[in-house]
Amino acid sequence: MKDGEICERGKHDDLLNRKGLYYELVNAQSFTDINPDESVEEKMKRERYTSVTSNRSRSDCILSLKKNVRSLSDKSLLTENDIGHKTSNGKYELKRLHEELKAEGAGKSNLTEIIKFAKPEWKYLLIGLFFSAIQGVIMPIFSQVYPQIIKIFSLTDREEMRREGHFWALMFLPLGIFQGIVVCIVAIFFGLSSEKLTARLRSLLFKNILEREIAFFDDERHSTGRLTTRLATDVPNIKNALDYRLGQVINGIVIFCSDIGIAFYYGWQLAILLVTIFPLVGLTQRFYFKYINARVNRDSKRIEEAGKVVMEAIENIRTVQALTLEKKMYKMFCDFLEYPHKTAKRKAIIQALIYGVSSSIIIFVNAVVFRFSLWLILNSYVNPLNVMKCIVAFGLTSQSIGFASAYFPEYVKARLASGIVFKMLGEKSTIESLTDGGRKINIEGNIHLKKIHFSYPQRSTVRVLKGLDISIEKGKSLALVGPSGCGKSTCIGLLERFYDVLDGQVLIDGNDIRETNIQNVRSQIALVSQEPILFDCSIKENILYGLEEESVSDKEIERVIRESNIYEFIETLPDGLDTNCGSKGLSKLSGGQKQRIAIARALIRDPKILLLDEATSALDTESERIVQEALDKACRNRTVVVVAHRLTTVQNCDCIAVVNNGVIVEKGTHQELINKRGIYYDLSERQNMKK
Repeated sequence: MKDGEICERGKHDDLLNRKGLYYELVNAQSFTDINPDESVEEKMKRERYTSVTSNRSRSDCILSLKKNVRSLSDKSLLTENDIGHKTSNGKYELKRLHEELKAEGAGKSNLTEIIKFAKPEWKYLLIGLFFSAIQGVIMPIFSQVYPQIIKIFSLTDREEMRREGHFWALMFLPLGIFQGIVVCIVAIFFGLSSEKLTARLRSLLFKNILEREIAFFDDERHSTGRLTTRLATDVPNIKNALDYRLGQVINGIVIFCSDIGIAFYYGWQLAILLVTIFPLVGLTQRFYFKYINARVNRDSKRIEEAGKVVMEAIENIRTVQALTLEKKMYKMFCDFLEYPHKTAKRKAIIQALIYGVSSSIIIFVNAVVFRFSLWLILNSYVNPLNVMKCIVAFGLTSQSIGFASAYFPEYVKARLASGIVFKMLGEKSTIESLTDGGRKINIEGNIHLKKIHFSYPQRSTVRVLKGLDISIEKGKSLALVGPSGCGKSTCIGLLERFYDVLDGQVLIDGNDIRETNIQNVRSQIALVSQEPILFDCSIKENILYGLEEESVSDKEIERVIRESNIYEFIETLPDGLDTNCGSKGLSKLSGGQKQRIAIARALIRDPKILLLDEATSALDTESERIVQEALDKACRNRTVVVVAHRLTTVQNCDCIAVVNNGVIVEKGTHQELINKRGIYYDLSERQNMKK
């Protein structure tokens, strides 16, 4: 098929004899002839063998692709669940923080540590706290003014009522103006302190993440979703310990102390009753909210399970329909919702009763308070004005306590989040990529992997490399081939110093890479991987990513895009080099086009060492041919290390090393290794390439 149409049809031999498109596809996957004297008949036999076994190879490839898709789907589900955690109620957020704190092996922080960390913001905090205390004096003053208004309404002399009314009404004006100014100052300075702390914490944390070694990101505790949550959610959780709500706590403390003092001063008998009875109101409210939260949590688990069914069904709708699972998925969804729906009526009645009782408690308390106040007035223990002052003072106290109590759930989250974040900030990377330390060198391109022993930190018991030793001279090309999991791509990671070896040395021009400046070394090495990452910006910006645009001429850009075989494609685009690649380069470019842009990005840096890690394995035959041509141009006059499964892509390398079980078992040119009839020969036979 080509361009959506069938252009050739027939048996394998017939199509080969036509020497058309099918013939070209077969040749693109074939080695160059090893034995020039081989007969046509023998070649055809081999091609028949190739056609039979290549179908099996393609089936294996499809199965592998399905596994990768399933893996990606699982990751997307986890990401969605992480987002669900963040958007659900506070219980789930606390649960997440507790789990991550435990997983990180960190301890809870406290307000003292958070304030200590916020030292650069202290001046804003102190001003905010000072004016919060002043704000706390305003309500007690109000509690003294308000009863005077009530008293005026009982005056019989209309002139006196007018005069007193005007005076006390005017008292509210300066009080209101003062309140507005103070609250504004408190909000401004707490806002400044919390936002400056957030910005500083985020930048420090992101810098810490960027400095980390790759092994840090291999740990499932440091997945993309979790690290994003650190920056997006956990850092703001920390600032909540020092924002306006902290001022409300100071404000509440001042109001509480002032109003309690006022109440005991004007009527200690009534004050004792109020101190005793008001906590009962708080307890009933707490019981009500605790019941509601427990109910919501139980039902949310069932609804969350139903949500997972919906998400899985929609994300995999093709599979659901292909396997006729619609009825089963529908039944699963209904089963998960049955329990919440069945219990909703019963719980609604209980909730109504609890809510009714908790609401009526406030009325009953007022009845008791006013009846006792009446007794105090009738027996001349307290005059009516002082009774009102006590009641108003206590009312404002309970209100301020309600505002202040909103701080403590956020403080709990702040303690947990700061424990996680502060632990991360206290840890240092084993490979510091942003340091200025280490020796800076001008790379010529000589490489020696000397008796390398290595295992990945997350699988420390599995030794990947077991004394691997290989060297390559500058300007030469080295191919690493072998079965999956033998350690080929690990060598690429070690050359980029994504990891450090357990034993042995990675030498570049005789310099141990651990003693060099990592930024300096990486700036002279370019990596083209199997799945290149393009950013959501123009093609030109992607090519120049990490470079100063002014330092690269348009002529130089044109040269590298021509060498990368992408020039003609770019010329067909309306916006040319200014065409946006889309998110991750997925929306507008094919795999081959993305790969060629990645090659151009590598070439523009004029690297002394070029690393190719399965650069063509994910491409179709035609795209592979075009990309391979671009790679052949890119490999000229520089040291190249190639990792490949398809042996056709490495047969022209100066040296091919066969890696097996963590060591080099064969080494030589393509022809030499074929003549040895060893592992390389077996690999070539398995890939069904004609000789």
